Amino acid sequence: NRVLGKLKILSLHDNKIGDAEMIAFAEALKPNVLFPMGALGKLENIMLLGNPGSDAPVKEALARRKAQ
Repeated sequence: NRVLGKLKILSLHDNKIGDAEMIAFAEALKPNVLFPMGALGKLENIMLLGNPGSDAPVKEALARRKAQ
């Protein structure tokens, strides 16, 4: 888990990630009691091209986190 905590760029191209999974991932990125910066707290960029789901929830969650 320590390595994932340092992850800054994540590429999940062409992984068949649907809308429900994108929303769940976005929720995990949001700050919470256990993780004040959300999951993957150092993550700065995520690439989700080629997935059937909309990447908008994930991009929004990441942008909100950067704004804090």
